[in-house]
Amino acid sequence: KRFWLENIFDFERTKKSIIKIHITFSDRHLAKEWIDQYIYDFNEFIAGNAASNSKLTSNYLERTLDSTSSESTREALNFLLIEQQRKLALANSIPEFALKTINKSVVPDMPSNISIYVILSLSLIFGLICSFIFVIFRISYMD
Repeated sequence: KRFWLENIFDFERTKKSIIKIHITFSDRHLAKEWIDQYIYDFNEFIAGNAASNSKLTSNYLERTLDSTSSESTREALNFLLIEQQRKLALANSIPEFALKTINKSVVPDMPSNISIYVILSLSLIFGLICSFIFVIFRISYMD
């Protein structure tokens, strides 16, 4: 399964912490659904991990806070506890916790496979046929 995902999805990380995800597949509509589902599942996974890690860390900080008598240590632990609670709130409330979609995925246009030479050839033939028909009608009206 991992080999399949590596061949289908193409990840590109830029210098600005932007991850570009490209997908190549024969069915364009199915590829769009896959990329949307992948981003949703990835965000759910990362948010779930962040929430569980935040809960574990919060529990540890609360236990440490209960056993600490130093005021400066208690103040530092309270600050860390507030930060963990903030992280937990963000993980539970923001749907785009890990990956924020800048441009929604779209179904790409079908590329045209007609070459310019075919178009020019057909235009020349069509022009010759129209000229021939015009000359025939002109001669028939003259008589």
